[in-house]
Amino acid sequence: MAAPDGGPDTPGCVVEHCPVPMLGVACCTALGTGEPGNILEPVGRVPGVCGTNLGGVDDSLEDVCIQLSQPGVLDPSCPPQAPISGGPRMPGCCTDEGFCGSFDNIVPFGCFYATGMRGAPCDLTLDADAGT
Repeated sequence: MAAPDGGPDTPGCVVEHCPVPMLGVACCTALGTGEPGNILEPVGRVPGVCGTNLGGVDDSLEDVCIQLSQPGVLDPSCPPQAPISGGPRMPGCCTDEGFCGSFDNIVPFGCFYATGMRGAPCDLTLDADAGT
């Protein structure tokens, strides 16, 4: 069973005010997003912000709201990664949590955990002008 989409009633987020993502359907991240040990930990870092539901693209993501524009900086020490569901490799980045992730500016996820897990520790101060 998939993790819940925050829907329009997540505190701090009104789905009608969210930008239309390039892929999926606009949604609000659910409570538990980014919380260590929660099933929603890897789909974002903050509950109650705009995201995208990719259930129409990948059945395993049905009703899961993935946070958009996650902060981080491009980092050449972080390896490029392909998303869990396949697709092109994305440049490595250092998330605002100090772990390697993947940078996507098309959907736009920003600097996110494309593999569903945090990468190696990294230096967030590399390039303050890159990323989101």
